[in-house]
Amino acid sequence: MPLADEPAWARLLDEMRTFLAKPEAAAAVGRNALPLDELTPRERAVLEGIAEGQDNSEIAVSLGLSEETMRNHITRVFDKIGVEHRYEAIVRARDAGLGMNSRLTSVR
Repeated sequence: MPLADEPAWARLLDEMRTFLAKPEAAAAVGRNALPLDELTPRERAVLEGIAEGQDNSEIAVSLGLSEETMRNHITRVFDKIGVEHRYEAIVRARDAGLGMNSRLTSVR
């Protein structure tokens, strides 16, 4: 058994917390996880732009797409991540760590 001042202590605590976590909490984490592996690289780039707060035309320009193509991508992304509204996509994407680069560089 490691002591509290040993490097393995933090790992032991993490493992114990995971083991003792309530099943409902673990299921909720799985339900809220964003299925990024189901997105194509282009769809992920679209979602990244949404998470950064860009509008459709800004994302379209940055990816070299027409706005109609952009709308089609957004529809597929929303279907894949299970949202109906842009604000839901923004929240879920930011919770998954997307859109962070733009927010960090825009803060001065």
